[in-house]
Amino acid sequence: MGVAINRNDQIDTSMMLILRYKRPVVALKDIVEDYMPHLDMAAAKQRAAKCKLPFPAFKVDGNKSEYFVNLTDVAVWLDSLQKESRRNWSEVN
Repeated sequence: MGVAINRNDQIDTSMMLILRYKRPVVALKDIVEDYMPHLDMAAAKQRAAKCKLPFPAFKVDGNKSEYFVNLTDVAVWLDSLQKESRRNWSEVN
């Protein structure tokens, strides 16, 4: 598997997440614990069921299975937050 390198010779967010979790799809609970600690799992599941998370979540085997997320989608979300933050910072500095 090749490593995605951007113009600045940095590994992109998606690849960093895949390297961290060692797989391209992870349980929603892992992302909630690491990136949304203010959200409890009941609320996260409720948002996932209503498509109200900032990234898609899906179930693999029926309604009773847990939710999963693709790390590429999580990376897009994190990158958009970082881009917005950088823009806001640039306006002040």
